[in-house]
Amino acid sequence: MITQAISCPRGESISLITDDLERILVRISIERSQIPRVERRDGAPPKHWNILMRQFRFDALRADGSIRELSNFLEPLSGADFVWSILDFDGVGIAPNNMRMDEFTAMARSQPNGILLRWQELVSFSAHIHQTYDCLIVGAEKESDIDRTKIVAGDYAAVTVVIEAVDMSYWNVWAPNDYQVH
Repeated sequence: MITQAISCPRGESISLITDDLERILVRISIERSQIPRVERRDGAPPKHWNILMRQFRFDALRADGSIRELSNFLEPLSGADFVWSILDFDGVGIAPNNMRMDEFTAMARSQPNGILLRWQELVSFSAHIHQTYDCLIVGAEKESDIDRTKIVAGDYAAVTVVIEAVDMSYWNVWAPNDYQVH
């Protein structure tokens, strides 16, 4: 086995590992900015949730190799008239209001109730996202139902919808029982 490390600008490092079958594994590790991260529950079920909600779990990759994106999880909720909040977002795409994505991420993580949006704003945001690494988005009847501390701790009792992407591996959605992703 031959290993070669390549340094790149901005602290990126690429390791190329080649084995006898001439397979190449590229591992990119990018030093992330010092933005505080939302504490994750690592897929643990929420402590409390709305009785009308049910958990749905989806692998980030479909069987055909395509990637599930945020917009896929919003389609079944079309027109959902909730107050929406992005409590965490780490991904690739175009952030709203000419912000850089790292600025948008920092804002979502630092605001007590996250970044509040109406349905059309959330749909527009999702249309400009190319890839999602981590996210935590909730929909609630009213803004006062959104409590970052409770939600991050797994208490979903006051919200109606929770959409969570975990480490670009899978998506968790807590939504009304009739929710269906195609």
